[in-house]
Amino acid sequence: MLYIWSNKDNKAELYYHLGDVNGFTHTNFEENNEEHMSFIKAADSKYVSGPFLKPLNTVDEAKADAKVATAADKKDLQKEIDQENAVHNTDGYKFYHFNFYDHALKRAKEINSSDKATVSEVKEATRRLQMKAKLAYLTVDEYAAYSNSRNSMPEKY
Repeated sequence: MLYIWSNKDNKAELYYHLGDVNGFTHTNFEENNEEHMSFIKAADSKYVSGPFLKPLNTVDEAKADAKVATAADKKDLQKEIDQENAVHNTDGYKFYHFNFYDHALKRAKEINSSDKATVSEVKEATRRLQMKAKLAYLTVDEYAAYSNSRNSMPEKY
């Protein structure tokens, strides 16, 4: 869950982030959610079951993060981008050919070079790149266990 600020409406709304495909989704969704940036407004959905989710940010943070990112705001994202060679040299990356890391890296580089990217976009790109890079450091057995668990339970984020 994430609060997203709307400059047009001058308010933050709570959204569910539709994460990576976890075995329960349709191929059409997978193709259209390649950047994993699909959201559903919480007010337009109905809670059925499962744990209650905690938002990743507050309304005030959403408002502050709606501004255009500065070089200082992009510092952590650049650090993650700088790890590209290290990630590409992991056994996990070489064994599984992690194209999902490469997609996240490509998007992170686009956001990092944009003079219109918001702080929110920078934070999300940083978080996604960190998460995908962590997978490359898993052993083959650890990744197999992770992959199998994704087919039977929803993502945590």
